Amino acid sequence: MLLLGLGLVLFPVFVAFVASSLPLQDILDAPMTLVPGPDLLANYRDALAFGTALTNGQPVAAMMLNSLVMALAIAIGKIAISLPSTYAVVFFRFPLRRLCFWAIFVTLCCRSRCGSSRPTRSPPISA
Repeated sequence: MLLLGLGLVLFPVFVAFVASSLPLQDILDAPMTLVPGPDLLANYRDALAFGTALTNGQPVAAMMLNSLVMALAIAIGKIAISLPSTYAVVFFRFPLRRLCFWAIFVTLCCRSRCGSSRPTRSPPISA
């Protein structure tokens, strides 16, 4: 039963991997093969270096670098703010100390949101 569940979870990942190794026409053919194709390295090189139509030609490698920089900046920023405040909450006795602890804790549990405050929506599909 466990192997069946594992197969159900991993099969879509395997299909996506196989599709990434095939030329576009082979993916669009009705019964797509489940054997990896010959274009794996070329497809990944093109996506990383030159981007795709979905990324408006922006290289995926640049977007991954941007994500890494943002994630590191947010993590380092949260740690830099957390350490002094944690030190104060643990070692100093002051009124509302417990409330400050929970305020800091809940704030750190919330995810950071960078960019626009509006949700991103897809354009409507015209008939």
